[in-house]
This record gives sequence, C-alpha cells and structure tokens, in this order.
Amino acid sequence: MPAKMARSTPPPPFGLPEVKVAVRTSLLSCRKAEKPRIFKPVRESSGESRLKIFYAGKSNTNVTPNGENMPILEAGDWKINYIEEGKGPPVVLIHGLAGDHTAWMPQIQALKEKYRIIAFDNPGSGQSSKVSKPTSMAAMAHAFLKMFDQLGVSSAHVVGRSMGGAIAQEMTLASPKSVRSLVLAGSFAKLDALGERLIRNMRDFIVSNKNWSTWTRQFSFAFISPAFFNGDVERLARLERIIADESRDVKSYVNLANACLAADTIGRLRSLTCPTLIMAGKLDPICSQTTTDMLLEELPQARTAYFDQSSHFFLMEEKDKANETLLSWFASH
Repeated sequence: MPAKMARSTPPPPFGLPEVKVAVRTSLLSCRKAEKPRIFKPVRESSGESRLKIFYAGKSNTNVTPNGENMPILEAGDWKINYIEEGKGPPVVLIHGLAGDHTAWMPQIQALKEKYRIIAFDNPGSGQSSKVSKPTSMAAMAHAFLKMFDQLGVSSAHVVGRSMGGAIAQEMTLASPKSVRSLVLAGSFAKLDALGERLIRNMRDFIVSNKNWSTWTRQFSFAFISPAFFNGDVERLARLERIIADESRDVKSYVNLANACLAADTIGRLRSLTCPTLIMAGKLDPICSQTTTDMLLEELPQARTAYFDQSSHFFLMEEKDKANETLLSWFASH
C-alpha cells in the first residue's frame, strides 16, 4: 500500500493533474492489486485541499491529506459518495441538479458543532456513480434510504435543495418514520412553466454544446440575484468556475434533468404529517413563488422562510440567515 501521508505534509497545489500510482502487493493479504490508484487533488469551497483516491472496479474511498476516509456506499443502482462530520442528531443534506456535496459547505461548518451531518453526492454528481439510464426521484430516494440503514440512521432531519428537495419528498412518502423533519430549500412538488422552460433549455444546451464553461455563461444568472451578479466581479468569477465543472457527466445531467421535469408529488404530499419547513428565494426563477405556492397548497401546515434578496442560491447568498433558520428549526424539532 502507498505510504500514509505525514500530517506535516502540505496539501497539493490546486490544479495539479491526476497521478496514477501502481499499488504494490500487500504483504498481509498476498493479493495483487488489479487496478492502479488515481490521486486527484481538489479544493472544496471551504478552501480545504483534499486528495480523492479512486479505484477502478470497486468501492471508492476518498482521503484528505491528513488521512481521513470518505467512503462510498453501494445503494440501489449506484455507489454513493458522502461525507460525515460532527456528532449529535443526524441531519442529511441532499444537493440539487448541478452540484455535489460541497454546495453545503457553508451549512456544514455552521451545523456540525451540534449535529451529525451527512451530505451525499447524488447519483451522477461528484464522485458517485454515473446515471447511465433514465431514473426518477423515487429511485434516488430508495437508494438514500438504503444508506440510512448502512449508516445506522433510524431517523434524521432531511434537508433537500432544489432537486434534492424532490428526492427528500419521495423519501418521506416512502418511509415517514425515517424523516424526523423535512426541509425543502428552493424546491418543488412540480415545476411551474418557467422552471420547466429553464431546465429544458439547460438540458438542451449542454446536449448541443458539451462545454460546461459555455453553459455556465449562458445560465449562471438564473441561480443568483442581480445584486450578486453585478456586485463583486471576482466573487462571480469564482462561483462560475465552480459551476463550470468540466468533469460533470453530460449523460448523467440529462437523465437527472429529465427526472426533474417528470417529478410530481401533487396530490400525494397531503398525506405527510412530519414537521416541514419550506425555504425560498424571492428572486428565484427556477423555483418561483408559483412553485412555492404549489408546495404550500399541498403542505398547508408547513412553516415558511423567505429570502427576499436572493435567488435559487439563497443558501449561499444569505448564508448567515439560512444557517440561523436551520439551527432554530432543528432545535425546535
């Protein structure tokens, strides 16, 4: 096995190319490794550098420079990458269509002191398996509920942003006892006409022009408020570099976008009895006020928290208010 990195070793510079390292035969198991390892240096939005190690043809383990493991679990049709931080009542974070678990970094830092935070890479995102065929919110919900069993989670606060909220709804419908409380952040029971048009346009553009940087220039404005877009040029450039992740699999994105377009829990959500919080950005065109009103019609008992100055990425734009809202909600439920 490769020698463990010393804790004093600095993290690799961001942007280094991936490195393939041959794996030596283990003296303990006397079994020859079948595949090389690939070490990829990445930097999270928090600024932390991380080495991610991939093994072709078997379960993966991600490792930080100080040796912390970030395992992948098999669930449903996929191998799901996740991170886990903190101790306390479990909080599960499910991200949206064009992201991975790092989208939650502002929330993870704020919540981990009091809660056991588990954040997934959705299928087709981050370091989880690709989505090579059509899928559904229910299929992904089933996979995540399987992960609950593997992680020893009987019940958790489940927070889903955008598409993640649609997955969270299906999780709650399938296994109400598994969801202590439900938080839908910039999400939908069914997309309205504007949201559908935007998702279709995003999907069709990347199919015709498989370049995420170009895609980002076309659509980044849909995620953020005019004030954020026009404010700090360097801040916008940093965000667009994150969105323009050229490693994102186009076929997976298309299959996930189609799942968003097909998602519809209208008429079924009314059976839910768990405490529910709906968070929404007032300037969000993807999950507009019309979409939020559709959720409220289905969940009249739900509490609401609006972010008047923000768009779809209100968890980033107004992160302090968002974190305070979540902490207050968890403390009372």
